Formats: sequence, C-alpha cells, structure tokens
Amino acid sequence: MQDSPKGKITISTLAKMSGVSRATVSRVLNDHASVNEEARAKVMAAVKQSGYCRSLPRNRIALRFTQVTIISDEHTPFVEGSYLDIILRVLRDEAEHLGVSCNFVGRDLALDRTRLDEVLSKAQAVIMVGSDNLELLNQVKSYQLPTVIFNGSDPKMEVNSLSPDSENGMMMLGNYLIARGHTKACILNAHIKHAMRERSYGFAHAFDEAGVPFDRSRQIIDLCAIAPLADPTGQLYQQLMSRQAGVDFGASKMLPYLIDHNYFEGMTAIACVCDATAISLIKALQARGIKVPEDVSVTGFDDIVLSSMMTPALTTIHIDFQNMAKTAFSMLIRSASGSFPMPIRAYSAVTLKERASVRRSRL
Repeated sequence: MQDSPKGKITISTLAKMSGVSRATVSRVLNDHASVNEEARAKVMAAVKQSGYCRSLPRNRIALRFTQVTIISDEHTPFVEGSYLDIILRVLRDEAEHLGVSCNFVGRDLALDRTRLDEVLSKAQAVIMVGSDNLELLNQVKSYQLPTVIFNGSDPKMEVNSLSPDSENGMMMLGNYLIARGHTKACILNAHIKHAMRERSYGFAHAFDEAGVPFDRSRQIIDLCAIAPLADPTGQLYQQLMSRQAGVDFGASKMLPYLIDHNYFEGMTAIACVCDATAISLIKALQARGIKVPEDVSVTGFDDIVLSSMMTPALTTIHIDFQNMAKTAFSMLIRSASGSFPMPIRAYSAVTLKERASVRRSRL
C-alpha cells in the first residue's frame, strides 16, 4: 500500500494505491459480488487510509448488471476518430467508470440469428449502436433485457433510445449558411436510416422558415438514388443499403459522377450528412481544381477528430458523445431497475463548430 496521497482523492487515486484497475475500484464501491475478497480488501484499505468519502445521492439506483452487451450492425473499418470509433470508446470508458465490463458484438455476429441468440441468452443488458434493423431489434426485444438504442430509434417506441438531435442540428447548419448568403445550397445525404432522413428534413426546414426557395428534387441529393446511376451493376447500391459502403456512405465512389454530371452546379455551399462524407467531397473537389471555401463552402456533421485537423478545417455540428454515453448508461440503469414507467425516446443537444470551410457567398 502506498503512502496517503495529497490533494483530491479520486477512483484513479484509489486504483494506484491499491494496485488494482479503476474498474475494480468502481466494482468495490458499487458493491459488486464479482470482485474477489483480496482485491476488495486492498481497495477498502486504500479508502480507509486516504479518507476517501463518496457522497451518493439519496435517489441513487443500484446497478443490477455487471456486463453490458454492445451490438452494432455497422460494417465499417475501425478508422481511428470515426464516429463509430468515438461511440465505442465513450461507451467503454463510461462502463469502466461504473465497474461494468463490455462485450462487443459486431456485424458478422449480429446478423447471425443463431449465434446472436447464444449471446443474448447470457446477456444482462444491451446497448444497440446506430441500428435501424427491425429484424435485429425484434430479436433483441424478445429477450426482454434492459436495452437502450444509442444513435438510433425503435419505430414502435418500445425500447429506450438516445440520439443526437439530427433534425435541429442540420436546421442550425442551414440557418448558418443562409445567414452567410448561401441561398443556393444543397445537402449530400444517404437516406438509409431515420436519423439521416431527419437531417434532410432539418436542412430543408431552415430554408422554408427563412422564406428562401428550396427545390427538394435538386437540393437534396440522396446517395441511395445516385448509386445505381454511378454503378449500373448494382453492386455499389447493395453495399450502401447493407451498410458496407464505408464511413462516407460510398461518397468517394460516387463524387466523380456527381461532379461530372453537374449536380453541384450553381450551388455555393454543400452540407454533408457527416464529416467523413464532407472530407471525401473536399478531396474530390480539390482534385478537380475546385477550392474550398473559395469556390464552394462545405460543412459536415459529427465533429470527428479529423474534421479539425484537415485543410481547410471543417465547419460541422459537434455531438457530445461523452455525455451521451453517461446518459445512455443512466437510462440503462433505470431501465434495469424498472423505474421507467414507459420507454423514453430522447435527443441530445448539438452545437455548431465554425471553422474555415465556409465563407460568405459572393452571389
């Protein structure tokens, strides 16, 4: 046991003093039965020696699970800093803070009903990430486990869900572009799930509210409609609809077609469904000698790490994934305790990050 530390005593302090992980300290403090007596004794000795005092709210709800199964049917490479990478990291960190272990189920296992049944039969609680797959959702529902959908929704509203406010976030971006003179702007989207359609609704609504003419047939560019035109074999369309087209939703493969066929003609700004799509767009434009933002402004959505590091740095919508993870676990804990009288469908606030990829329109 180390000497008594000076300054604020935290879980990390107790872990260092007792020679165990932060997760083990959290389990001891949460009175999990899964901790062996030797580790528990070390932690409690550190608590006593340090004088650590943990104040708990009177209405604190006890954890009823020690493991959470995180399910995602997204088929994307684990690019460091991508939105899926960020979500998995913040969920893992929050689980560790609570002393809960994580079991990740990826696309291959999630879409194998027999193997997934084996996983769910042993699961204690579930977080589904970004899924609108009704067959997968119904399979999870059948086990009646405490469940939260993170960055997705249940159309029947029988399962708790938490998502960033996509519609109002994209409306915020639309208002921002209009205020800078971009009355001729379009959105590059991929309508493969509810949240993405919400982003198109929000963008169009900004123009409607401002009284600015908006031609939905031309100013909402859906990559799902473009894929069969860019690749008549149908392969790209199948990849897109089965979530296998990449983190940019196949944009990098369709942008040459879009540019060559003048889809962006007359547009002073292009709002993209996500940062990865915006980054692919900027690269494609620059390859054709089109400068951003001098010739056309570009925006993203998600605020992944790369968006602030690229040239030009990307104006985007920031999502506080860390606080979303805390809220998701709070919902899961309450769901496990039975303290929710009905399922909750919640949206987290988002903020605009203004950077260098947008300039005032000269038109």
